[in-house]
Amino acid sequence: MSSGKEDVPSRAPRLIGVVDPAPWLPRGGRAEAWAGDDLVVPDPCILVRILLTRGERRLFLVETERGPDLPSLRLDGATPADGLRRLAARTHGEVDAVHRCIGWIRNVVPVPGSDYPHPAPYAYVPVFEPLAPLPPTVSGAWVDIDAAADRVADRHWWLIVARRLNAEGRLPRGGSALLNGGYRAPARRLL
Repeated sequence: MSSGKEDVPSRAPRLIGVVDPAPWLPRGGRAEAWAGDDLVVPDPCILVRILLTRGERRLFLVETERGPDLPSLRLDGATPADGLRRLAARTHGEVDAVHRCIGWIRNVVPVPGSDYPHPAPYAYVPVFEPLAPLPPTVSGAWVDIDAAADRVADRHWWLIVARRLNAEGRLPRGGSALLNGGYRAPARRLL
């Protein structure tokens, strides 16, 4: 699942953005974007995603009923390692490929309602990247980073992907720069 450094991350995770309030979460919920390099996978995870890249300018997106997205798999009780293997088999066919966790979304729900189906107060959605470039075996499209910014900048994982591809300047429109070099969009803060 990762490069074998499960005990100690090679780089500590860094909080890079917050959506607060997060309208898809129960009242009082927020979503935090954390990024790093070869991170320890947090627990509990509810979904896994894979970022496939081609060079430094292109990423692979699949079409979903909600629009373009990273290849993703709901865990439904499976471990992140098992989910990643299943998603890898479906996405690029290399179930034994080494992946690193490059970040995650942490949903923070202090007071979940009875209809909230995920763990609380935290539920994680990690983003993995194969160590070696791999071609996809699933239908989708390679998208240039500029075109991707226009199509998926509203996805909370975009903060992680933009940081990974050195595309922080290609963040959602409609915000204003922060003094620390971050970005502020409606209900979204980059740190």
